[in-house]
Amino acid sequence: MNTNQKSGKGDFISYLKQQWDAFSMNPGKEDVPARERIWRNVSLSIRENRRRSVVVRWSTAVAVAASLVLVALAGYALWQHNESVLTDKEYVWIASNGNVQTLPDGTKVWMEKGSRMRFNENFLDDRQVWLEGNSTFEVTKRDGRNFKVNLKDSYVEVKGTCFSVKQDTPENIAVTLYNGKVDFVSTRTENVVTLKPSQKIVYNTSDDSILVSETSRNICWCEGSYKMDAVSLDQLTEFLTWRYNVTFDSSDVLRSGKTLTGIIGYDESLKTVLDKICYVFDIRYVAEGELYRLID
Repeated sequence: MNTNQKSGKGDFISYLKQQWDAFSMNPGKEDVPARERIWRNVSLSIRENRRRSVVVRWSTAVAVAASLVLVALAGYALWQHNESVLTDKEYVWIASNGNVQTLPDGTKVWMEKGSRMRFNENFLDDRQVWLEGNSTFEVTKRDGRNFKVNLKDSYVEVKGTCFSVKQDTPENIAVTLYNGKVDFVSTRTENVVTLKPSQKIVYNTSDDSILVSETSRNICWCEGSYKMDAVSLDQLTEFLTWRYNVTFDSSDVLRSGKTLTGIIGYDESLKTVLDKICYVFDIRYVAEGELYRLID
């Protein structure tokens, strides 16, 4: 490899650096040290690629370097927007951990780990999102602009309310309403079901069946937590079955009339919650796979 080639490739890296410096995700609000760290990783990767090859054609160097810069830009965008990516006038949010996101209209969404949500760039004119996974919504009310959550073969439409969506299996979609009113619509049958507070709907996407049931009025949602007000042990186990997809056997527990009043955080683990319950009710539990036995 001659001296001219080395100089040319050095100039190429300098050119890429100029393009990188000219790129701005959010002028005036960027983390400059983060940008510099990303650039150092890109340039080091390019130089490492050189050391591994005795002869590197210019076209190959351009392709490798361009790919690295694009990956770095995408990674930087992901970091800047808290696990969000803008693709073709559409935002995509992927929850790496249970966290809360705020949509442009002020609606808050508590997304469970692994959930995915997308919405269009013109969201304020067309308030709808597409959800995969589990999330709880606190929808901001806007006159004349309903809010729609698109699900598999169905959607939920509201004005301003609080509800949760669980899609733990491809066949079942569960929507629980805490306050306000929502319409659940099956896009295949055009069946519309209106939910009232403390009601839950389970939609089976295989046979389009819909089951509506009542939930405990003593359990409500409040800014990222489930608020319990004098909740019995039976009500708690029913709630935990829904929340954590496990089953309980409490037949060996004598009903003492005790109740639980307090808060269970959205991201609290099942173990933490069970420890609280056992302390309040003076019981213990034994885990047998997905079955939890409660014992006096």
